[in-house]
Amino acid sequence: MGLLKSLIRVGTVLAAGLGLALQAPVPAAAEVVSNGWMSFASNPVNQCNGETAYFTGDIHSVIRVQDDGSTVQHSNGHFTILGSQGNTYELNWQERFVSSPGQFSFTSRQMAVSKGAAPNFIVTFTFDFPPGTFTVDAVCHG
Repeated sequence: MGLLKSLIRVGTVLAAGLGLALQAPVPAAAEVVSNGWMSFASNPVNQCNGETAYFTGDIHSVIRVQDDGSTVQHSNGHFTILGSQGNTYELNWQERFVSSPGQFSFTSRQMAVSKGAAPNFIVTFTFDFPPGTFTVDAVCHG
């Protein structure tokens, strides 16, 4: 039943998007103003067992300026990290930042898959302005 509800929800969103797309003029492709790699450091915490990790590495980042003047940045990286309790994780890190006059949003999603007995975790941070909301969603598996 849950799968059916999800499929109906996705179908509704796709139909609404298609309806809007057919009514709106097709914009030209966004202009890429930056496409490259940059150094990155972080210290994620496994919300499931409290284990911390510190790592450095490189992330791929693409910045586009949309036709409406907004800026969209997508960044992602893949890392192998060692936690403070000795557990090794494969970490996928994705971030999206959208900025336009008077508003911006930021989403960061970290998915860590344990290579041992430690639980896997996914953490998603979201910030939207306006209204100025910040949410954290942590999910544990295993």
